Amino acid sequence: MSSGTDKFSAIRPFNDEEASEVIHRIIHDSEFLSVITQLGFPKLPKFLEGFLKPVIRFQLARKMRGVNTVSGLQEKIESYVSSMINDTMTSFQVKGIEKLDPNEGYLFIANHRDIVIDPALVNYSRHINGYDTVRIAIGDNLLSKTFISDLMRVNKSFVVNRSAKGPRELLASLKLLSEYISTSLRQDKASIWIAQREGRAKDGLDKTDPAILKMLVLNDRKNPFNEAINALKIVPVSVSYEYDPCDILKARELSEKDKTGQYRKREHEDVESIAKGVTGFKGRVQLNYGNVITEDFADADALAEYLDKEILSLYQIPPSHYFAYEELFGHIPYGDQLKAQYDLSSEALERERQVFKQHFSSIDEEYRPFILWGYANPLLEKMQLDLMETA
Repeated sequence: MSSGTDKFSAIRPFNDEEASEVIHRIIHDSEFLSVITQLGFPKLPKFLEGFLKPVIRFQLARKMRGVNTVSGLQEKIESYVSSMINDTMTSFQVKGIEKLDPNEGYLFIANHRDIVIDPALVNYSRHINGYDTVRIAIGDNLLSKTFISDLMRVNKSFVVNRSAKGPRELLASLKLLSEYISTSLRQDKASIWIAQREGRAKDGLDKTDPAILKMLVLNDRKNPFNEAINALKIVPVSVSYEYDPCDILKARELSEKDKTGQYRKREHEDVESIAKGVTGFKGRVQLNYGNVITEDFADADALAEYLDKEILSLYQIPPSHYFAYEELFGHIPYGDQLKAQYDLSSEALERERQVFKQHFSSIDEEYRPFILWGYANPLLEKMQLDLMETA
């Protein structure tokens, strides 16, 4: 189906017929080449960039020679994701994926910490386990650059129109999005990844926006809410990073909002976040898949509350979160449990603590409280959930 001839052409991922042209366009995009050059040579003087960009373009064209399908591109990307995991993570573990049927389409509703890496890890985990990759929901606010839009959509991303103006335009875009997701799941048997709310959780609190759940059932609004939801085969997904490469960027935003009540993104800030998320150190990373939701829910608020608990239960608390709690409250909760979970002796625990302290040693004092709370909040939420379940 070619672009412009189907109702979803403005939001759907690019298909195999379009892939070759899009890949060529990306490789020859001047802004894309500038970003790649800056990533590869961060200390390169600006005036030398123009000399290096043709070399980068030639190398990319050579690497992409013969790649003319979406799956072919994703095979190339898989090797880069694998290298990123080896270079920036001390471990990467996946749990629960074996429960999924490779012939079914699932709606993965996930917590959201990193713009690119969250869905990339879902795709990587599925690819290496013999499952098809997912279609990824991405807000149009992240697609201000042509090369980013092309790169995302040729990698099976579809567009969530957050810039719609007026009630009618907004409702029309939400209906189209709901229909596309439903068509992907039911007809194409293609799985979907969507974040539980708009934007990343910058404070470490993973909360589902009921508005997203209401959007999901717009295409099936003639049926009761619980029937429409169960037809989507929702699976909660939780990812945890021991160290967030973008923690300072997130803290800066929270600090600015705390002082002025608002935050205005700098030019190219999303590109910077993507770059830091890909290249920055992450430590232990855990990706956990939950069970398909089969319970009945009266409305979106009830389902959102359930998803919050499921995603929190699936969230793996790494040592850094315990150390952040210790900095805030003066002690580590569940210390023996922490050592047993990660097979740490007292000496090894102390070494981990020193790594944590070193991580924060050069951070501006203004941002430290926001970063500490960002790491400690999931542990606090887990402790609260444990109290509620044992009460």
